[in-house]
Amino acid sequence: MRLRFHHALSGLFIILGRREFVLHSIAGILAIAFGILFCLDFFRWVVVVIAIGIVFAAEGFNTALEELGTTISPRQHARIRRAKDMSAAAVLITAVTAAVLGFLVFVPAFLGGHGSCLSSGFSGTI
Repeated sequence: MRLRFHHALSGLFIILGRREFVLHSIAGILAIAFGILFCLDFFRWVVVVIAIGIVFAAEGFNTALEELGTTISPRQHARIRRAKDMSAAAVLITAVTAAVLGFLVFVPAFLGGHGSCLSSGFSGTI
C-alpha cells in the first residue's frame, strides 16, 4: 500500500511541473478566491471543487498518455499523434465545461449583488 501511495505522489509531482497544470492551477486558485469573495453556499462549492478536480485529473491522464506515447515511439507516429491529440481534446473539453460551470456559479452571484464575504462578514451557509 505504501508503495502505491509513493508511486501516486511521484506521478503527482511530475504533473505539478507541467506548464499546462500551472495554468489550470491558476484558474483553480482564481475560482477558489472568487468562491471565498462571494460566500458560495455548500452546493456551489461542491460544483467548483468537482470542476477543478476533473480538469486536474484529465491533465494527469493526458500527461500519462503523452509520456507513454513518447516512450513507445520517440519519433513521430501518426497513430500515437492521434491518441495524444484526442487526450488533449479531452482536457480541453473538461476545461471548457469547468469554465461554463464557473460562469453558471459566479455570474449570478456577481449580478445578484450579494457583495463579498469580506465586507459583510463571513456567514458560510450550507
